[in-house]
Amino acid sequence: EALGGVTYLGFNMQKPRWRNPDLRRGVALAMDKAQLAAEGPFLVARTPLSPAASGYSPSVADSELPFDPERARALLSETGQTRQTEVILLVPESSTYARLADAVEEQLRAVGLGNIRRSVLTREQILTERRDFDLLLFDYAWSDFTALGIFLGPGPRNLLGYSGGEVSDLVRVALEDVAPERREDAIQAMQRLVLEEALWQPLLIRKLTFAVNQACVTGGGQGAFGELDFSHAVTSGG
Repeated sequence: EALGGVTYLGFNMQKPRWRNPDLRRGVALAMDKAQLAAEGPFLVARTPLSPAASGYSPSVADSELPFDPERARALLSETGQTRQTEVILLVPESSTYARLADAVEEQLRAVGLGNIRRSVLTREQILTERRDFDLLLFDYAWSDFTALGIFLGPGPRNLLGYSGGEVSDLVRVALEDVAPERREDAIQAMQRLVLEEALWQPLLIRKLTFAVNQACVTGGGQGAFGELDFSHAVTSGG
């Protein structure tokens, strides 16, 4: 068994209303991650990085925005959202994401967002084409903290249009500073910023299961993060 990438709910900050952190927090607080995890082979994600990623720290989870539908309703009301406010949810084309999107939409409706329109595209289209959306249900599987700078910094992978720069600045500090404590502080700070400002809401970590017929392959093993390592494996004559 191994761990895959982090599935998250992101906010399109090219639209002015999603630059309001209270609106983003309202949506994040509406997410019942435990219910979403029941939709497939998932674990609940409480930090922006998977436990398999370099820079992961479980202590960062104390900055997580927890499931709190009452507070979510209050924040959404205070920011002027109503049941008629249109929300476009962009998801990749897959049966797994279709089930997750059903559950996410149900949770959003429960806190007062009743006018949700789903947009379904291929992964390639999401990565390469700018489309109209409000919320992005997506995932990434990068194995270290620099992913946060790539997805929330300058460049084509910044799908959410986040222009603050603080996350990528902290990534640069972590890469340049050789003092272990300062480096760790920067890595934790960037994760806390993502959570506290609701730059995106991490939802799930995919669980992966590999199976090998040892009658055909011998000498395989597991790497540090659970992945299969066949570098010293051999196959039988059959």
